Amino acid sequence: RGYLAQLRGDARGTAEFGSRAVAESREDEWILRSVAHVQLAVAGWLDGRLDEAERAFADGIAGRRAVGLPTWGAWASYELGQVQYARGRLDEAVRTCEQALEAAARTGQPPSPTAGPAYVSLAELAYQRNELDRALDNAERGIALCRSFVYTMPLAAGLATLAWIRQAGGDPAGALDAMDEAVRASPGPPPGLLNPIPARRARLLLAQGNLAATVRWTQENNLSDEPDYAREPGY
Repeated sequence: RGYLAQLRGDARGTAEFGSRAVAESREDEWILRSVAHVQLAVAGWLDGRLDEAERAFADGIAGRRAVGLPTWGAWASYELGQVQYARGRLDEAVRTCEQALEAAARTGQPPSPTAGPAYVSLAELAYQRNELDRALDNAERGIALCRSFVYTMPLAAGLATLAWIRQAGGDPAGALDAMDEAVRASPGPPPGLLNPIPARRARLLLAQGNLAATVRWTQENNLSDEPDYAREPGY
């Protein structure tokens, strides 16, 4: 129920059910408690309590690594990086992603799919710094790995970043193709903090000067009251 509340963007419900799960679980039920603590972190993120969310994500990642399952922290690392990015702390977000890559590394083997979200986040951070070659390399790596996931939000995020990289590189048609694939890959939560893809497509259409299409898309996806969390540089 906490996860369903999270997908609806319901911070209060996410916090309530996450807290109940923690209260009703035993100390040795560390998997359940870890999941519940991450829900509390997401609730803080949704509610704009970024200090609290950052601490909770960091604690959850540390706990998972402490019990010998570092790859379990891959998606939480992505979310922690997003919180740090939202706070303007890009260097810390980069370090978080690099630590996630280290945790997912497998000696002598191809990269684990759990490295995908970290590559996606590094691509977005490099794009924000106008390091387009590095951004493209990380996006392509992340997208390829994230195609292995049943949960497709990491893939959608990577494709959306790829769209903006192509737009910055003078390929508007390729940018729209990537963004449309991101929309198709989006797992379906309503537009909001946990699913910014519809808002990012609207901004891409606007950046390309297609005002009529922007208006249609905005109305079709009920984005008129959307908060400004999906802003791209310059738009």
